[in-house]
Amino acid sequence: MSNSALDAIHWALQHHVQPAPVNANTLFLRAQASAELHDIANLSCVQSFKPWADELSSAGFASSAETPTGQRFERILLLPGRQRAETRALLASAAHLLQQDGQFVVAQLNTEGARSLQSDCEALFGRVQFASKFKSRVMWGSANDLNAELAAQWLAGDQPTRVINDEFLSRPGLFAWDRIDPGSALLVQHLPKNLRGTGADLGCGFGVMSKRLLERNPQVQGLDCFEAERRALQLAELNLQPFAHQKTLNFHWHDVSQGLDRHDYDFVISNPPFHTGRMDEPGLGTSFLNAAARALKSGGRFILVANVHLPYEVVLAKQFQQVTPIAQGFGFKVLEARR
Repeated sequence: MSNSALDAIHWALQHHVQPAPVNANTLFLRAQASAELHDIANLSCVQSFKPWADELSSAGFASSAETPTGQRFERILLLPGRQRAETRALLASAAHLLQQDGQFVVAQLNTEGARSLQSDCEALFGRVQFASKFKSRVMWGSANDLNAELAAQWLAGDQPTRVINDEFLSRPGLFAWDRIDPGSALLVQHLPKNLRGTGADLGCGFGVMSKRLLERNPQVQGLDCFEAERRALQLAELNLQPFAHQKTLNFHWHDVSQGLDRHDYDFVISNPPFHTGRMDEPGLGTSFLNAAARALKSGGRFILVANVHLPYEVVLAKQFQQVTPIAQGFGFKVLEARR
């Protein structure tokens, strides 16, 4: 997400929102780092996306991937999630975590659904105040007039649920949370059936490709699943549980763009991301390719899917002995590269 929404929160705190008591405890859900956060005493941050959690840590802020329980806060800041159902659950969580007369502050870019967010805030909290700044809409208020029934409904809507013919557990807010996206579907269709040894799934999501790979390759001994979104990784572990007694499975909450510690994998699979939120980041996908190249042993295989317009063949040719196109369709291509 653009930091414009975060800038709008800081602006509202400075100019509109009633100042919190000295040393008031503040919770920031889906937190992102900023210099202004250092001005907030007793700040607790929650961030389940590893790159942003790492940015918080580098900036000197303690953060957790899990929303706290059994504690109330005098002020809660919130940046919306990827999808409306997730954001509604975050709003409901904030309502339950606020002390009496405590205040919430939330902002969203105008182009990413700010009016809908305001409607949701009004439906849940009743009267809210709002202002526009930095091409965003910022809203604030209390939970004193909370619609408890709606809050319970929104929290329930964020719970893990069965998807894809009831085969997988998933939840709103994850990438392609209730389906197999076209790129992954193409890769799944063309996964090799002769893989063996130990490999990795870079950006495993909630485990669809990993499960299909293990089903088709009985000689695979172990698989390391890497995922930046903790909420997805937790579900991948549950979805792959049937293989846990046969294979060595490891689950890593990790930012793959920073590289991997292991350099002896027999194979790697990936549907590399090339955007964060709604912002394109062409270098992100390339960083996954580089990480795979360094993580594979000599002769190791890298099987990936990508949008057809991305020039990954050029990147791969610099680090692999052989690059072979496997399939193309629906705007995607499957490539195999041998180290």
